[in-house]
Amino acid sequence: MRNYIALVALSAVGGLCAHGDEASTEMGPAAFMWPPDRLWGAAYDNNAPCGSSTSAVNRTNFPLINGKLALVLQDESWNVQVAISHKSNPTTNDDFEPFINGSTLSEIEPGHECYSVPNPSIDIEEGMNATFQIKYTSDFDTDKNETYYACADVIYIPASKFTYQVPCFNVTSDEFTDSTTTTTATTGASATATSGATKNTGTTSEKSSGLSGGAIAGIVVGSVAGLSLGIALLFFYRRLLQKYRFLRQKASTRNVDWNEEAPQHKIDDEVLANIRHTYVSPPGKGFLPKDTARHHRAWAVKLVEQALK
Repeated sequence: MRNYIALVALSAVGGLCAHGDEASTEMGPAAFMWPPDRLWGAAYDNNAPCGSSTSAVNRTNFPLINGKLALVLQDESWNVQVAISHKSNPTTNDDFEPFINGSTLSEIEPGHECYSVPNPSIDIEEGMNATFQIKYTSDFDTDKNETYYACADVIYIPASKFTYQVPCFNVTSDEFTDSTTTTTATTGASATATSGATKNTGTTSEKSSGLSGGAIAGIVVGSVAGLSLGIALLFFYRRLLQKYRFLRQKASTRNVDWNEEAPQHKIDDEVLANIRHTYVSPPGKGFLPKDTARHHRAWAVKLVEQALK
């Protein structure tokens, strides 16, 4: 699945560069791709603990176990720390507990990263709130290193109720290149935090000049959106095909009950009496001899009865 999404992202390079340039003005050097982070503002992204002017407004459903975080980076970052707070409104860095420290992720290249989240303690239950924080260093806007922050707010739900497919894959800027050489992707060793969080890394054997950080961010976001749209279209196509098959089967001659008896035509006694009377000469008129009239009457009644059987 990871290789497929990466391939989709690579194929979308040409069409999404414009979107990437726009995305570079709507996020800092790094941001949460999933769960969605708080509203970003250039004037606040250096403010602890969340780099935003807003508090926890929208919370995303997050599984109690086997959770994942997806980050997108448009500039090189150092000493990346990922932490969590179970307070409803954390206001300082002390409210967060790191589960991936800066020494583990001393440097991250632009691209997309996915990290596993350690399962919470047994006292954390469904319906409780949590906030994830990334804290890192970058020289994104200036020539000097500065500390940046971003936060994403969640609410816990049982893993059995969590159906969202997290865009969890790892792609660096070296994999988004305009090169005519053959590129081979290999899987590296995982980087593990002190709490056991892991991430997979990917590298390429050959590379050439890369895209801008903003373009990379836009490509990653656009690729995942395109994949989601493709899955939705496939779902509706299958539903339409099932409905067509049902209607076709319903109209098939195989559904006809051949054992059903045909409706029986019954002779109305009054109608039959009128028919008999019609073929008899009126009394006293003498149209036909008596024997001839009786013969015609019997013959007509027999024909009518046979026809109505």
